[in-house]
Amino acid sequence: MTHVGITHVDMTRGDERPRIISNIYYLTDF
Repeated sequence: MTHVGITHVDMTRGDERPRIISNIYYLTDF
């Protein structure tokens, strides 16, 4: 589910690069 992607962002909070990667994962999780 998309929830996993959101959790990934929280785990890598602080870095902008990982956040973008998580965003892609979120879209792919759709």
